[in-house]
Amino acid sequence: MRHRYPELALALHGGLLTQDAVDRLRNGALDLAFIGLPVDAPSLATRRIAVEPLGATLPVDHPLAARPSVALIELAGDGFVTMPEAQGSTLREVTFSACTAAGFRTRVVQEVSDPYTALSLVAGGVGVSLMPDSVAGIMPGGTVYVPLSGTAPMLVSGIAWHPDLVSPALQLALDVAEEVLPTPAR
Repeated sequence: MRHRYPELALALHGGLLTQDAVDRLRNGALDLAFIGLPVDAPSLATRRIAVEPLGATLPVDHPLAARPSVALIELAGDGFVTMPEAQGSTLREVTFSACTAAGFRTRVVQEVSDPYTALSLVAGGVGVSLMPDSVAGIMPGGTVYVPLSGTAPMLVSGIAWHPDLVSPALQLALDVAEEVLPTPAR
């Protein structure tokens, strides 16, 4: 955006989980947000931009860290580092649903709002986490990303905006997003 429209003023806000972003979109405090899908927000417009399998993020000294893949049930005895429940994280919801489907209840040992902080806590041995495969390339030292065997749970990401509050600047952003973040086929 800045390269294409240098005269356009952009204010970026990081660290927002899905529900926080949805709330800010609803009240006009944000124009556009990256969110997890689906969301229960009929007043908002959304578009899917990514569908990614989740994998396990483990400390390098974890007994399963050297494996080419792990079954989710093999993590049943581990504590999980997750996003906070109160902030409405889609990643947390998908993690809990996947663990339940695998036959166990997620035991949360730490909640943090930032995925990279979660990875750092995994590196420190605090627990394990499920993350989308896009994090495999940015793992901090001391952690490994191990794909899940079988049918991995999927994280669907998207963009959201309030369709009644589309300014000319937001329309430019939506046009650029359509070009650089096309809706995936799956």
